[in-house]
Amino acid sequence: MTSTVTVFAHAKLNLGLRVLGCRSDGYHRLESVFVPIALADSLEIEFGDLGPVAGSPAVEIGFEIESDPGLPGAGAVGPPERNLAVRAARSFCGEAGLSGRLQLRLSKRIPVGAGLGGGSSDAGTVLRALDARFPGCVAAERLLGLAVALGADVPFFLRATPSRVGGIGEEISPLTGLRPLSLLLVNPGVSLSTADVFSAFDRAQSALTLGPSRSTMRALEGPGAAPRSEDSLVTAFNSALSSRANSERSKASSAMTISNLLTNDLEPFATFLCPQVSELQEQIRRLGAHNTAMSGSGATVYGVFPDDETARDALERAEFKAPIWACATRSLGEPKQ
Repeated sequence: MTSTVTVFAHAKLNLGLRVLGCRSDGYHRLESVFVPIALADSLEIEFGDLGPVAGSPAVEIGFEIESDPGLPGAGAVGPPERNLAVRAARSFCGEAGLSGRLQLRLSKRIPVGAGLGGGSSDAGTVLRALDARFPGCVAAERLLGLAVALGADVPFFLRATPSRVGGIGEEISPLTGLRPLSLLLVNPGVSLSTADVFSAFDRAQSALTLGPSRSTMRALEGPGAAPRSEDSLVTAFNSALSSRANSERSKASSAMTISNLLTNDLEPFATFLCPQVSELQEQIRRLGAHNTAMSGSGATVYGVFPDDETARDALERAEFKAPIWACATRSLGEPKQ
């Protein structure tokens, strides 16, 4: 019997990003705080006659995609077999021994190549939906392996809860109690290649030696400090956010703390490739953002506002013109079980 489900693939935001070094296989070791945000792609999955078989599995995957008008990077979406959602479906079905037809209908709302994890979220959401449909067919450890093979950000989207993420994306420590953020996202209408940004980073480091790997976010360390726990990280964010409502001195102190927490090591190199990264942050600050930063490898930047209404008001006052894309949104907490 054919059945269809509609699921939402939420974007993510990086609250700070540290590059800790490069592994022998060329992958970079990172540390960041990932938070899911309300902005999401919509994915309709029609399972058709898909199911386990005793013999050699053969899966037919249909794929349809539509994008919001003017969405950055929409024209760069490649053929179906290169799409991460299709690749995720094929890898799960192959691992689970499933045969039959599966239809994916993707409505893109997240800019492509924007540092928001749109394609990775689509892939993780497909893996999650198939795992829910065929529980036990793929062991949890193997599901994580499939996610890692698809891309560094995909493992986070298997659960999509606020987390500290390390390694090449496979080290995930959930953060409980992180306060929600009211946000304004702005993209200059440019898709930045993650590979290009990291190449620029590597070229800059070629004549230098990175310092010792540091196991927590920069602002949470002092001389000889031990690695902070996830609870300490949440406390640091929440304390900085809550102090904004107090005295002017506290506001200035919290702004500095949040700015340090949001530091992104890739930002100078993304800005070199796309100067609008810096220009748009200045514009967002003039609109009243407490702090601004870049997400992932860019080129999307964001501002943190006191509340959702203020963020929406800033969006209206900005009157951004195409090809600039902008969205007022908020961060999300732990998903409902």
